Amino acid sequence: MKILLDENFPLALVRKLREEGREVEHIILLGLCGTPDSSIIARLNSEELVFLTSDQEFIGLPLTRSAVIISV
Repeated sequence: MKILLDENFPLALVRKLREEGREVEHIILLGLCGTPDSSIIARLNSEELVFLTSDQEFIGLPLTRSAVIISV
């Protein structure tokens, strides 16, 4: 499953995860820095992703296709 890292995660984590063979994208590298949460939520509902974020706004969202992991 593809991993999507929110902008609050270090870019170095992308390299580390890719070295481990993971398919990973980062909000910053996608040019989506500052994108409204609603746009990210739409993507989470259209693809199967694991989304890593520290944004508390994603707690309890009724997502249909993706999983959200919130780091504190």
